[in-house]
Amino acid sequence: MEDTFIEERLAAAMKLSPSQRSPEVAAFIGACQLQQEVAREGQSRRLTRKQQALCDLKLIRSHVLSIAPFFYRPGVQLATWGRLCSAANVTEVQVAGDTGERFMVVGDVGKRIMELLDSDFSIGTLLLVAAGASTLGAGVAPIRRLLPVFNRVIEKMQRPAVAARLRQELEQLQADLPSSLLSYEQLLTRFVLLGCKDCEDLAVSGDKSMPDEVDLAFRATAQLLPRLAADQLWLQFCSIVTAHRDRGCSVGIVSKVKQVRELLERAQQQGSNFVAGHCGYELAACAQVYGWYAARLAKAPGQAWGSLAGLDAAETVAPPSAFLTWLKQARQAHTRCLGVLPGQWLAGLKAGQQRALAWKPWLKAQQQLGDRWQPPDLAEVGLVRAQGARQAKSAAQPSIYGRCTGCGTPAAHLQLCGGCKQVQYCSRSCQKADWSRHKAECKANQQPTKGQTV
Repeated sequence: MEDTFIEERLAAAMKLSPSQRSPEVAAFIGACQLQQEVAREGQSRRLTRKQQALCDLKLIRSHVLSIAPFFYRPGVQLATWGRLCSAANVTEVQVAGDTGERFMVVGDVGKRIMELLDSDFSIGTLLLVAAGASTLGAGVAPIRRLLPVFNRVIEKMQRPAVAARLRQELEQLQADLPSSLLSYEQLLTRFVLLGCKDCEDLAVSGDKSMPDEVDLAFRATAQLLPRLAADQLWLQFCSIVTAHRDRGCSVGIVSKVKQVRELLERAQQQGSNFVAGHCGYELAACAQVYGWYAARLAKAPGQAWGSLAGLDAAETVAPPSAFLTWLKQARQAHTRCLGVLPGQWLAGLKAGQQRALAWKPWLKAQQQLGDRWQPPDLAEVGLVRAQGARQAKSAAQPSIYGRCTGCGTPAAHLQLCGGCKQVQYCSRSCQKADWSRHKAECKANQQPTKGQTV
């Protein structure tokens, strides 16, 4: 069913002319084509070590293009994971679960992979580890003990002598290709992102057994991503959010809003609807903390908490209406992503939308009070937060297929509302049942679509 769903999205994306494709749609098509190529090469002949390294390289390239973990050809991913287990002498057992067959490992897999890297810290081994570790989640039970491995790799890859040798090996590997597919910086970025993902998995599970490794990974993300991914909007967004998450929700909130706002403008200029959607939702979710500092500073300029937030009397304060505009722009960009991007990518947008919409009533109330920030009523903010918590709970663990707006059931085949094109339903009956609630919102959100870049 998942393959069918992705094939439908891919077919829809391929129908768009190159001039109509947003950067994310072009990346989606490119990632699919690379995984198709790896699948064909893996079936056609017994691969040499160099050919296997090239397949791993192409697989990593498909993940570099992808916004989120993307498994278009699960068989290829699992075969790569099997080669990594074999090379690292990791024992795996196959088990049956609620979602189908999965694989569990026996022993300390992180220690085994570390030993493999210590014995052969070459481009071939690094490609195998990066490609194999990316498979976690595609039929392989998550392993959170790989974080020290990723941190160790990141540290060693930055050593000048090691970097010079590995760069030369990577260039030699790609010498016969029409053009280079993967740069050294992109491979390093891949390990940084894998470490960041492990940190998120640890946070979700409540595992606090390795705080030093988590801090190290977050520092690498905040320090390296802006430099390694200067031309990649999505990774810039990730680095901004990670850096401010590490500092706390209030410290430098104005700086965060400014950075995300500038990134939103760049995304709109480049036609990146996916990044524009995330930026707009993130801005709306920051509104309450930003507004609190703006309101307090208006009454008592120069206070210490003003500088803590990064706000001073000379700063141009964005009014509540600006945040509502950014939210509206995010929803329009989100709409243009529907139907042509895989569900794995859209799940994060949906979660961001839920967080942002929780603050919409409060923002409208601020706008009606002269479009100026008022000191928030704690009871009112509590109600808004409770509403946001309920919405976040309903959006928890999003299906890769998306959820029906009416009943909330995850489904592979969802139909957009014909009016606003912003909500999806699993059936006609669900749409009719939800119409009384959705009617006013539908009319308010209807936007012209002719001539827009998808």
